[in-house]
Amino acid sequence: MRAIGAGVSLYLLTKLGDVALQIGGVWPAIGVVYLAALTKGFRRPAPEMTFDDDSAATDRVPA
Repeated sequence: MRAIGAGVSLYLLTKLGDVALQIGGVWPAIGVVYLAALTKGFRRPAPEMTFDDDSAATDRVPA
């Protein structure tokens, strides 16, 4: 299934225009620069996202 998804994604990428690819390429570049700033030039480990089940959820709606 992953190979089918990758194939569809690659096919769709080939159908994008030049401007869309350039704008889309800027987004990961901004992410790399931001990560470099967070990790002080990649000298510290990247922050990790944790999902604790024990944390109190204030946005839960009673059933």
